[in-house]
Amino acid sequence: FGGFALTGNTSTFLDIPVARVDPFLSAVYSEYKNRLVFGFNLYPYFDPNLKLDNHTDDQCKGTLSNALCWKPECNLPKQIAVARQKITNLTGNPNHRFWLTEVGWSTKYTSSLKSRMKKCKQFSTPESALTFYKGFLSWNMSISEPSEPLVPPERAFWFTMRDSPQLGYLEHFGLVEKCNDAYCKSVKDVGALVVPDAPPGYVPEDSQYSHRHP
Repeated sequence: FGGFALTGNTSTFLDIPVARVDPFLSAVYSEYKNRLVFGFNLYPYFDPNLKLDNHTDDQCKGTLSNALCWKPECNLPKQIAVARQKITNLTGNPNHRFWLTEVGWSTKYTSSLKSRMKKCKQFSTPESALTFYKGFLSWNMSISEPSEPLVPPERAFWFTMRDSPQLGYLEHFGLVEKCNDAYCKSVKDVGALVVPDAPPGYVPEDSQYSHRHP
């Protein structure tokens, strides 16, 4: 499930006629108990509640800072905390198994971005994606303050290795653009990220974000 499943009231998952998430998860948990691992794909990039900076039509500095941040008070850890709380309410177990099954950031604008952030050029850039990815790599999995601890997810998975179409839209969430690319999209020290089988000095000529465009 995605972030939409977390909407609704403050204590349970979404339950509307076209999306009966809470009853479904309750039934699955009733059947499988501790064998069930809850998984959520959560993307600040697609958060429909993000707003442009005050008195602007195309700036998002404040929103972008919060969306790229990995501290407990920031966008994504707060979403994860809501998921953890609702899992606890459903199972009665604050330690029930929970994975962050997808998280990522687009290196350029994609038509699947429907929020106000499509107007902000800084939002969908290699620089923003790299900042978010670095935060992911250094994240200690914390989703709450020590005074009110919540058990973080067991595992977190980055989306994704290469750009790919999703529901008819070509998205740009990949660390590389195509499977045979030898370099990540946004790196200055490209030598540290050469694919092992690539010829020495190889740079994909048609890659928009080669080492010439860090």
